Amino acid sequence: MSANGGIRWRKDWVNVSIVCAGEYVGLEEIDDGLWDVYFGPLKLGRLHERQMRIEDAYGRLKRHAPRSTSAA
Repeated sequence: MSANGGIRWRKDWVNVSIVCAGEYVGLEEIDDGLWDVYFGPLKLGRLHERQMRIEDAYGRLKRHAPRSTSAA
C-alpha cells in the first residue's frame, strides 16, 4: 500500500486504511468483481470493483463523517 493507505486497482485508486500504510495487503477473488482484502490473516473488508470501494465487516461501503466535539 502507498504511504497514504491506498492501493492502485485497474488504473483507479482505492482507499484501504492509513493504519496499514506502507504494508502489503492480499486480495482473494471470491466472485466476479468481489475481492476479500487481507492484512496477514486479518480480513479488512471486501473490495467491490464496480464501486471501487471497500465494504467493512458491517457491510458499509461509506465512511462516517467525523463527529464534531464542540463545547457549548
